Amino acid sequence: MIINVFYAEDSSVNYKSFQRNLAKYFVPALQEKLRENGVTEDITVKVTLSTSGDQAKDTLSKQSAPGFYDIFFMDNEIGAGPIGMEIIDSIKNCGYAKSNTFIAGVSSQLQLGDIKCSDRIALARDLGYRHFLNKQPNNRDITHCDLINGIVGTLKNKHPEMFLSISNPI
Repeated sequence: MIINVFYAEDSSVNYKSFQRNLAKYFVPALQEKLRENGVTEDITVKVTLSTSGDQAKDTLSKQSAPGFYDIFFMDNEIGAGPIGMEIIDSIKNCGYAKSNTFIAGVSSQLQLGDIKCSDRIALARDLGYRHFLNKQPNNRDITHCDLINGIVGTLKNKHPEMFLSISNPI
């Protein structure tokens, strides 16, 4: 199973750290949770990096298949400002629905629920954000149960044929 990730981040240092943590912690945790939910095949995570809002919108508009990306990780500076709202509009205009698209914000302030950011958090949630990660997520952040469970739920909505029916013995 290929899981396509769109990562909007303006810093290559943060991207390299994020990519390393994805491979080391996120993929094994997601694979384990998917197996618990009946997905028997191995997963491959492919990441597309976009370093600006305009590049992100351009990349999304050139995708041939609506719904190509399964997960969006949006840098706070790109994802929650005016350009971020345009990216979210592009996501919606390219055939992505809230039920089968997982959007996570990458920001220490938003992830920690900083009271100064409560309006921004509410706006981000209205736009479709479901989870917030630290700017340079560690293994606890990238394997957080809300993140992994949210992604599995999104993948179930998007690819129900991949999930075997698991019944509990009576």
